[in-house]
Amino acid sequence: MKVRLKTTTKGLEQDCNRLNEALVGRYLTYPAMQGASPNTVMTYENGLRNFLRFLGGQSILAVKHADLLSYLSGLDRRGLSKSSVANQLYARSKQWRQMTRWSGPLPAPRPSSTIGC
Repeated sequence: MKVRLKTTTKGLEQDCNRLNEALVGRYLTYPAMQGASPNTVMTYENGLRNFLRFLGGQSILAVKHADLLSYLSGLDRRGLSKSSVANQLYARSKQWRQMTRWSGPLPAPRPSSTIGC
């Protein structure tokens, strides 16, 4: 998939959002092909969309460990049960593994760098 990057910050955020949506859409076909129930696919989709809102325009491919911990901590503060938070962690790790299969191994970011879209 080609994503044309714009030069403005707003344009870059829009490109990241389009890339994120494409990756989520592609990912959601995977559990359905594996025989997951429609309710499972809908639960995955809701969780992923909530995670994308949390990212606020950042590329899902640029997520760092600290971002995930912050997201999970926010779920805990909102009163989600420990099993629901664990399910979110499981779903995000499953999604990450599948996306890296499509794109090949992603380079580990240097501690001070941020990977853009």
